[in-house]
Amino acid sequence: MKNNLKNMVNRKVGNSEIVEVEQLNPEEEETMFLPIASEALNITEQYNQIIFFYEAGICQLTSKLEILKQEFQACKNRNPIENIETRVKSPESIKGKMERRGVPLTVSSMVKNIMDIAGIRVVCPFISDVYYIADFLLRQEDIEKIQLRTIAMEFWAALEHQLRYKKNRNRMEGLQKQLKQCAELITAADCKMQQLADQWL
Repeated sequence: MKNNLKNMVNRKVGNSEIVEVEQLNPEEEETMFLPIASEALNITEQYNQIIFFYEAGICQLTSKLEILKQEFQACKNRNPIENIETRVKSPESIKGKMERRGVPLTVSSMVKNIMDIAGIRVVCPFISDVYYIADFLLRQEDIEKIQLRTIAMEFWAALEHQLRYKKNRNRMEGLQKQLKQCAELITAADCKMQQLADQWL
């Protein structure tokens, strides 16, 4: 995947922003994986082979992030990464997403159309750490899609997901308004903590 263009995308979570680092040219991913999954293999074997490469990529990048954590700890006596979460979508989840999108249920279609088969979320203490890690990732050659959040953003997103889980809940408009107010509080807290970090770290 060398020389693939990468992009840093800011996405809103309430009034906060999360940073996502993603590969810009998914077609190159198809040419990388599909020759490995040869026609001689059945679809289950093809799927397992491709998922192996996604999992291997996650392990490789997680190792780089762990080394970065240790280097930061040694040089600055603190850690820019609070937590690293990884996941690979289950076959059932991938199949459901492909059906909802109306794309062919083939391995080549899966690689071409499903951009979040594997994912990494990195949670950082401060806003400046988010951008430090994003800059580090943009210099890597083997990233897929990585989500970066502060601890405060992760807190808000986790609770927001719990509150929205039952989609048939009445008066969602009132919930939306209150969630927005909470997001504004979280954003203010994040900014204040960054000010304290700039002053004391």
